[in-house]
Amino acid sequence: MPSKKFSLKGAITISIRNNFLEGVLQFKPGTETIQLDVQDVVSLLIAQGVKEGISPQNIEKILKQLEKATEPQEFIVARGTPPQNPQPEKAVWQNLPIPEPLQKDAQTALSMAGVPLITQEKVERVKVEKVIEKKPSLPFLPPKKETVTSFEKKVTKERVYVDPTVLGVGYVKAGEKVALIEPMTEGIPGKGVNGVPIPFEPLIEPYVYAGKGIEKKNGELIALQTGFVRWGKNWAEIVPFQPHTWEVSLSADKASCFLSFNPGNREARLPTPEEILAAAEKLPYPRDLLLPPDEVEALLHHLLSFGKPVQNIPLSQSADAKAEIRVTEDKLKAFLYLRKGRGKGKPLSLKEVGALIKNSNLKGLNFEKIKADILAFYQGPSYELKDYLLAEGKPPTQGPDRKFEWSVQFYEPKKWEELKRAALANPEALSAIPSLSVFPLESVQEAGPVVKDQRVLVLSPMIPGQAGVDVYGNPIPGIPGKDPPLILFENLEKKQNVLIATSDGILEKRTVEEGIQLRVRPHKDGEVKVTLSPNRMEAFLTLQPSQGTGKPVTADWVRQEIQRAGIVRGLREDLILDALDRVQKGKPVVELPIALGQLPQEGGANQIKFLIKLASQEKVTIRSDGTADYKNRDLITTVKAGDLIAEVLPPDTPPQDGWDVTGKPIPAKAATPFTLEIGPGIRTESRDGKNVLIAEANGELCYDNKRILVQESHVIKGNIDLSTGNVKFPGSVVISGSVLSGFYVMAQGDIKVGEGVEAALLSADGSIYIQQGVKGGGKAVLRTKKNVYASFLEQTTVLAVGDVKVKNACLRCTIKSNGKVELVSEKGFLVGGTIKARYGVSAAGIGTEKGVRTEISFGQDYLIADQIELAEKEMKKLNETKVRLDTLIHQCGKSGDRGNLELYRKEKLKTLKLIESLSLKLFTLREKFEQHFPSEIQVRGTVYPGVVIESHGRYHEFTSPKKNIKIQFDQSSGRITESPLE
Repeated sequence: MPSKKFSLKGAITISIRNNFLEGVLQFKPGTETIQLDVQDVVSLLIAQGVKEGISPQNIEKILKQLEKATEPQEFIVARGTPPQNPQPEKAVWQNLPIPEPLQKDAQTALSMAGVPLITQEKVERVKVEKVIEKKPSLPFLPPKKETVTSFEKKVTKERVYVDPTVLGVGYVKAGEKVALIEPMTEGIPGKGVNGVPIPFEPLIEPYVYAGKGIEKKNGELIALQTGFVRWGKNWAEIVPFQPHTWEVSLSADKASCFLSFNPGNREARLPTPEEILAAAEKLPYPRDLLLPPDEVEALLHHLLSFGKPVQNIPLSQSADAKAEIRVTEDKLKAFLYLRKGRGKGKPLSLKEVGALIKNSNLKGLNFEKIKADILAFYQGPSYELKDYLLAEGKPPTQGPDRKFEWSVQFYEPKKWEELKRAALANPEALSAIPSLSVFPLESVQEAGPVVKDQRVLVLSPMIPGQAGVDVYGNPIPGIPGKDPPLILFENLEKKQNVLIATSDGILEKRTVEEGIQLRVRPHKDGEVKVTLSPNRMEAFLTLQPSQGTGKPVTADWVRQEIQRAGIVRGLREDLILDALDRVQKGKPVVELPIALGQLPQEGGANQIKFLIKLASQEKVTIRSDGTADYKNRDLITTVKAGDLIAEVLPPDTPPQDGWDVTGKPIPAKAATPFTLEIGPGIRTESRDGKNVLIAEANGELCYDNKRILVQESHVIKGNIDLSTGNVKFPGSVVISGSVLSGFYVMAQGDIKVGEGVEAALLSADGSIYIQQGVKGGGKAVLRTKKNVYASFLEQTTVLAVGDVKVKNACLRCTIKSNGKVELVSEKGFLVGGTIKARYGVSAAGIGTEKGVRTEISFGQDYLIADQIELAEKEMKKLNETKVRLDTLIHQCGKSGDRGNLELYRKEKLKTLKLIESLSLKLFTLREKFEQHFPSEIQVRGTVYPGVVIESHGRYHEFTSPKKNIKIQFDQSSGRITESPLE
């Protein structure tokens, strides 16, 4: 339906104003009539760019009015939407009045505050470049460097310049609210009639800022510190200020007075010492236990400089608390001592006192009473609790006194007087008795003979009294009766209920006021004993030295005994004098041969005269100093091939009677036919008209008056011990038993042992065979130029030119073999020690699970290593000699001693030649030592960690178990290698 046309006399124009918020229709009356409808006006608006806010209904009303209008008129025909501007944050300030006492301080502090310093945080992203290293694709290439760019957050503070006008002030404490913040409202853009958005006006100061001492949090401004607050249009800050606050108080036990002080601003007034001390007295607290005023003043200034609140600072003079329980030595009473702490001293802790009493293990305590008494003391004014009885035990009683009985037969008075006179006549012997000054010999009342370890007296059993109980509840044994008052001096010892003499001598006793004085004075007469052999062909002398004041051995006494024994011939005066000298030095002489008879010599028949010394067959050898040697015995007559053994005397030798040491003649027997069988190992020759016997082999000479021969082996039935002594033999030695500790066997042939070997030395030019093995204890040595065969070896040193073959285990041994070391059975374990074997080792296992260190060297000539060591020692000596000669030559040159100078130069030249020769020898030996010999280490079982293998200076240590392996030295690579055992 077409819209209605309106007739208007005049003209209309369209304009836009008010920042595009209004579209205006202006009418100017005229004579010309125009026809317009609503759509025509809308079209005119659109032509002028008006697109929004057009109301056709409003336009229709306006057109109706203009049909009658005769005056110019103006109508708003389109309206836009105006923008809504944002609103800033608004602070609603709290009521914060300044207290009256602080008004003056507030004026001073606020006047000095200056311009507010407001800051805000600014966050921005910053570009950062870093150089990183990337792992190369191949391990031998260098790492690749690469620059990586990243962004990091950077926070800075920037100042906000606010209007400094102060609109209000107040006083606030830390944590109180300063203002409520009404939130900022967002702006809303408008829209013009032309359809274009109209922006709102941005805020110049949108926020309320929190200055110094204020935190903006959850729509509030909160004071972070106490002081005066001031605020402006959109800011607030604290001017810090706090007065000093303080109070005094007493400790729980009223022993100490404390000051609590909360410092304010330095400008604030400090309390005076008198104010504080007066407040303490009002608590009440004694003035004389408080610090003096000058120390209180110094304390206040110190606390002010500290600048932080402090609690319970002692105003009292300091003393530590103390709590202890004292138990008497007899443990029959226990006392408690308590002292309260004062000032800076440690305070008295009731908990610690309770723990002290509880942990004391005291019995019979009345805890209720103790608790009440201690609490009363703690809460009372007393400073100390002294000698408070906690517990009391029951004392034991004493039993009857002990009695004793003598076990010595005392001398008759007459006999004792004789002995006393004899002792006083020997002042030199008496001078060795220290107690004579307090217990003179003249004062001895009784005496009797005693021997070492003899009982002198016996005490009656200890009978204790009735038992008591100590404060810990433990029984206290009854007290035994008193021992008799025995005052012991030299050579007496009390053992339990008996008194023992510790030396031969005379027990001497005297009763004095303090008790019975006792001592054993050393006294033993010397001993002279002369004995004859059953056939009276030998006489022996035994001498025992005297002790203390005993009768000494003299030459006259010895002569009397020799005469009494009837000895008249064959005396050795030199031996008698040596024996006397020895006994006078305090050393015994035992069965020393001093006389020797002469055996009769048969005549008429051939006799054999030995040209070598025959074994004496004595069970003991007397050394040159008179002592006995039971190990080195003269039991074997040894000969070497080519030795002249004996000559056969012609039959015209006349008979000759003999005699014994008592002078009794021994008639020579009638001549008997001489028959002598020459056995193996001996040949006869005629020399100078005599028949001589010559050894054809090394060995033992055996002679029984009918037959003579040389055995190349020496057989011992039983052990090598004191019955046989040490054995040194030019042939082989066969032992059916064992070789005991401390003995040696040396043979130029083999050594065969039927049982075992202890800590002994076995040395053989041949091989050594040991049926049951060696328990060496770290002292056994086996030395051979051939091989060693044993069932087992334990802590033994073995030096073998040949092989070492062990059936079972080898434990902690030192072995050097220029052959091979073999442990042949399945129990053949090699554990610990050091092994050097030129041709290697074969064993069921090496080492243990516990990692016992076991060192094995192989593949080299270790005898050459020994030669190198000896040569190096010799080289060291020669170099030391050269240095010494250089010094002597220098000294002679300075002193002008030409004679010695030439002598030293010749000696030096000789030394240099020796050094040159030895250096060449060392070089050759070291080259030989580097020679490798085909060898390997075979392990049929397990090699454990702790095993170290060495060859040619290269080492290979096992760190984990390995089984069934073969170890060799690879000469091409110079390394020790492992491979499976085939």
